[in-house]
Amino acid sequence: MGIWGVGFSLLLLPIGIFGGSILFLLLPELSAVVVIKAMDGILKQSIHKSASELLTLPLPFDLKNRTKSFIDVVVDSLATGVAGCLLIFVVRGLDLPSFYIGILIIALVCLWLYFIYKVRIEYYKTFRTNLEVLTDSGKKTKKITHSKVSVVTGMRTVFKSGTEEQILFMLDKLMEINDKRFADDVELLLEHPSNKVKLSAIQNLYFLNSKSMTAEVSELLKIEDRELTIATLAYVLSFAHKDKSYVFDAYLEHSNERIAMAALYCLARAAKNNYSLKQRYALLDRISAALKNIETNEKDLSYVEAVIEILGVANMPIFYNKLVAFLNHDNEEVVVTTIKAIGTATDPAMAQHIIPFLGQKNYRPTVLEGFKLYGQQILPVLRKNVQERLQPLSVLRFIPATMQSFHSKEAVHHLLAILTDNDLTVRLEVVRALSAIRATHPQLKFNRYKVVSVIFDECKLHHQTLSSMHTQIIISYRNRNKSKKEIGDAERDARTSLLELLERRLDSGLERIFKLLGLRYQQKDVAIAYEGLLSEKQEAQHNAIEFLDNLLTGELKRKLLPIIEESALDISSEEELQKIKHKIPTELECFKLLLQGNVTTLKLNLRSYT
Repeated sequence: MGIWGVGFSLLLLPIGIFGGSILFLLLPELSAVVVIKAMDGILKQSIHKSASELLTLPLPFDLKNRTKSFIDVVVDSLATGVAGCLLIFVVRGLDLPSFYIGILIIALVCLWLYFIYKVRIEYYKTFRTNLEVLTDSGKKTKKITHSKVSVVTGMRTVFKSGTEEQILFMLDKLMEINDKRFADDVELLLEHPSNKVKLSAIQNLYFLNSKSMTAEVSELLKIEDRELTIATLAYVLSFAHKDKSYVFDAYLEHSNERIAMAALYCLARAAKNNYSLKQRYALLDRISAALKNIETNEKDLSYVEAVIEILGVANMPIFYNKLVAFLNHDNEEVVVTTIKAIGTATDPAMAQHIIPFLGQKNYRPTVLEGFKLYGQQILPVLRKNVQERLQPLSVLRFIPATMQSFHSKEAVHHLLAILTDNDLTVRLEVVRALSAIRATHPQLKFNRYKVVSVIFDECKLHHQTLSSMHTQIIISYRNRNKSKKEIGDAERDARTSLLELLERRLDSGLERIFKLLGLRYQQKDVAIAYEGLLSEKQEAQHNAIEFLDNLLTGELKRKLLPIIEESALDISSEEELQKIKHKIPTELECFKLLLQGNVTTLKLNLRSYT
């Protein structure tokens, strides 16, 4: 494969079987069958299997795992069964001579070769696309074209002459496949000028090189980079399979504070589930001493951050209060490091302390990263915060998007549990989160009965809001000709503001309804209809209504179509509202209906003049 590439390597097995089948047609004896079986036995589990697995290299990690499992379990077993049925049909059923078996094999091999040709083209296309992805700075990476070369040669070319972004991309891919053939190439990257490349390279060598330690270790420890120092010491510890004491003895008391703190971090991580190691090196006392030293090194933020990381990875409840205290630090970087450390600790009780930071834009990505470390166990905690109102609404409204980031069946389950939340803004965020999961992971199942039930609730709420708006518009029209003595400016402004809020509430309600419909029907169809309905062109609106008329069925159609038709009207006009047959509530009834919805802005607006 290193010489001929993945594409040609995939051809060897079908070509071998094809040659054996031709030999069987010319010389229909047992020896020809032995040749075919030998080709299958020699090539299938060696070159062909390796080439097939390398085909998935450009794919995302989760897709790669699903693809491999599907091929190994379903496709292989199904193909074997189909082959057996074909043989029974040809030999027993039709009672055809062995000559026809050879013809059948040749025909299927030709089909096989065609699929290899198509897959080979797509493989190189996907690989090039991955190399051209946008970097974090928004610029495109330098394009490197490899025409009909092996993936091994392509990766080595990137390691030698690629940009920093391309090398990091390849090292991330190599971390997934752990191909030991690249150990020497990765070791050369330890001399790369970028510390990020060095860090990724040493992390790869942790898995690739298990025979001899690289000579670059001492040079890497001289670099003023805490993450690189920790990764280097972890690499050194990987060679101390039985006795790690010589590593800790050498570096825990090192004269360089950065190296000593990195060694303490590695000790805390290694001793997390190793009581004897924890006792032998008095981990508790060492961490306590490091915390005391913060008082003298308070201005050295790198030292403070190093101690916080150690507290997180050690996961010792005795230090939880100390860790939480750093969340109130004046420096933003220290707070970010603390949030990450709490994520590393993965204690659900500690998660409660970082949830409030979801409301702050500058900390939100870090909190999401910390929750990713918790895994699925954080979902019930997030759900509880919403249901029991353990946080302010300004924080709760970001929890659905946080749950969505897990893209799992459990996330869907917990999101559905808070789908009927009283606060309409939270409910909208839950619907958006479910819609986003459905768009990216269509294989996940949704409780359609609950979705339809919520749609009916939204329809009822929409009618109530529209009725309230109708009442306010009528009152506003009646008050037009009244003097300022009868109707003050404050009341006029409040009513105008209330009408604007009601209109926005109708818009968000319509969005919730259509996103919920996307959970029940094909999202693409619903999205097209929604876009047409919002269009300023009447023809597009009419087409959207007709489309939905054909798409919707049963009770859902009966309740939704009137709302959809009403949404195309100018609801700010009294004349248009007269066309809608709604029961018009009194102003008192209108206010009572609005106050039932847990919408803070509406309530404040109402209380300002009621």
